[in-house]
Amino acid sequence: MFGNTLVIRTRVDGAASFTDVLADVRDVDLAAFGNPDVPLERLVEVLDPTRSTAYSALFQVLLVVHNFVRSETSLPDLSITPLDTEVVGAKLDLELHLTEVFDAERHPTGISGSIIYARDLFEKSTVARFATQLVTILEAVTRDVTIPVGEIELRSADERAAMDRWNATAEVVDGGTLVHLFDEQVRRTPEAVAVVFEEQSLTYAEFDSRANRLARYLISREVGPESLVGLGMSRSLEMMVSIYAVLKAGAGYLPLDPEHPADRTDYVIATAKPVVVLTTSRDRGDLPAAVDADEVEHAGPVGLRRGDGDRRVPAGAAAARESHLRDLHVRIHRATERRRGQPPLGGEPDCVDA
Repeated sequence: MFGNTLVIRTRVDGAASFTDVLADVRDVDLAAFGNPDVPLERLVEVLDPTRSTAYSALFQVLLVVHNFVRSETSLPDLSITPLDTEVVGAKLDLELHLTEVFDAERHPTGISGSIIYARDLFEKSTVARFATQLVTILEAVTRDVTIPVGEIELRSADERAAMDRWNATAEVVDGGTLVHLFDEQVRRTPEAVAVVFEEQSLTYAEFDSRANRLARYLISREVGPESLVGLGMSRSLEMMVSIYAVLKAGAGYLPLDPEHPADRTDYVIATAKPVVVLTTSRDRGDLPAAVDADEVEHAGPVGLRRGDGDRRVPAGAAAARESHLRDLHVRIHRATERRRGQPPLGGEPDCVDA
């Protein structure tokens, strides 16, 4: 009998039903089994992957199905049966062995399984959890083959209860936006340290002053509710000030990691269409050249006069913007929940005019 190892990659869509996933895997497997005459060694030679003594060249997980009857021979005064030997060491990260079990009449009665694993990578308890979750998946799909694979519950009842306890962190918070709560803290402890980054720090008063300065600049650029501001900067005091400035202006912020590929950043900006993109002189060179970004330093946007922005957003204007945000977004939330068939919190859903 000629045997060979097939290298197969399975892409799983969490929204697909188990039936669809099984059909896709079957098609891939049949196509692979149609080429059993290509030795694995030849495949490695042609693909020439990066080689390492720490892992296998093309795959690290192996599935072995032993779908044959154990050969046993009985002679007068002699019985011959296979001898199971202990596993000396793992050749791969994980090996899953499945063996069909037959009764005395050679009728199949089930499937037994074992897992061989690299102890340098996995704890015994982790592999035991893998096995339990595999059984859970098999039980779920045998009950309902149409279940989306991404909705299969892998946690046990005890694990779900533990997570519920760990996440029982609900706390009653007085009404108000994040900006409103921050402003109250500024009034309570203006000289307390608000943020620390490396060797730099800002008090609440200093932080608030810089955030107000930048917020006024953003408002002058027509930033407001239902608009986005891109933040193309690495972790820094400027990033924290910019986040709060965007919130004070009533907008949402769009994180743009300077370390991401330029194509990705261009795509995100083209899709989200931020009104303004903020960056720093340190991070500007890491953003795509085509991005029109305003540099933000300690004093605020380059070119903005110090003093103009130090003034807090006028109380009347700030209250009006906050009221607009609360009213608009509460109605949007309620309408969205109504479309989902879920009763909204706080009363009957309102309508939102387009």
